Amino acid sequence: MSVAVSPAATETAPPGPDCATRLAAILREERARRERVEAENRALVPKARSFDHFLSSGDDYSVATVAQTLVRAGARTGRNRLFTVMESMGWVYKPKGHRRWRAYQRAVEAGLVRVRLGKYEDQGTGDVHATHTVRVTPKGLVRLAARFGVNLDHNDDCAHEEGAQA
Repeated sequence: MSVAVSPAATETAPPGPDCATRLAAILREERARRERVEAENRALVPKARSFDHFLSSGDDYSVATVAQTLVRAGARTGRNRLFTVMESMGWVYKPKGHRRWRAYQRAVEAGLVRVRLGKYEDQGTGDVHATHTVRVTPKGLVRLAARFGVNLDHNDDCAHEEGAQA
């Protein structure tokens, strides 16, 4: 195994009779630094794999749950404010005369949000009505966290709140 010595380290070694001794000390320091970095990287690998799995999951989450997750991470938001932020980002809109938010197709195609279709029966009339609910994907959650300037702990994802949603 070869050890690379940084240019800065070689410049700090003065010429003279103690040069070999100083170079050996510098080499030991560089090796120790590299070993610390490699140990840190080894510790981060499981976290990175877990986060990659979270991002690639087929899950999606309610806007309320995403807002709560962001609040736990330090953001100041709530469900309604989060919808307003998502509107400003061009992900959702509320048509005039409608109460429910709708997703822009470009946000769906970008994998930031999904639309969950459903239905309900009006108990008074017996009519069946279609519903749609905007849901946030893991990719959308990461983008929202960046927008709010917070870091998500991979162990504090929305799945703990809702369970896996497909």
